[in-house]
Amino acid sequence: MTASVINVVSFGYLHGAPPNAHLVLNLSEHFRDPHVSPALRYMDANGLPVRQAVLATPGISELICATSLLVDAYDVGPIDAPLTIAVGCAGGRHRAATVAMALADRLGKTGIPVHLEHRDLTKPVVERDGDGTVRPGDQLFIDYMVAFEASVLHTSGCPACGDDQPCEEGEAVWTRFVGLQDRWSSTQNRR
Repeated sequence: MTASVINVVSFGYLHGAPPNAHLVLNLSEHFRDPHVSPALRYMDANGLPVRQAVLATPGISELICATSLLVDAYDVGPIDAPLTIAVGCAGGRHRAATVAMALADRLGKTGIPVHLEHRDLTKPVVERDGDGTVRPGDQLFIDYMVAFEASVLHTSGCPACGDDQPCEEGEAVWTRFVGLQDRWSSTQNRR
């Protein structure tokens, strides 16, 4: 092994330039943004609903796996040196922080010391979706919020869902929530 330590840094492009790194993953355009969900917007990757939303996004698990393979390539190089991976999204609170956590967890199993840093996780949410008004009588929004609450309640009380792997009932609750989130988000994008 030649990587003496692996530094994984999450950040938000809206808060500044990426940190210096050997590898930079830009999640800002290719993966669903939890920020568009009012229920998730003010949460961050420390919350299970955010992590579930990000990790359930198509392509994310493949990206984490591919990045760990890139780290393997650096690890067999002839120079013993630290390796830095920067993971960025728009605000640094949802996608980047979740992927950085998952990547650090995976890389930590290699035996190489891993240092995880969240540059922008605690910074204020960057408002960026127009007026963001919601009509109280919007039944789709009400259904979406009810599904969100059901998902949070189920996962917080279900021991089987505690490791980000939902049980059968949890999977159904989560699937309904994500479907309603996507439907409601698409109506907001058209406004």
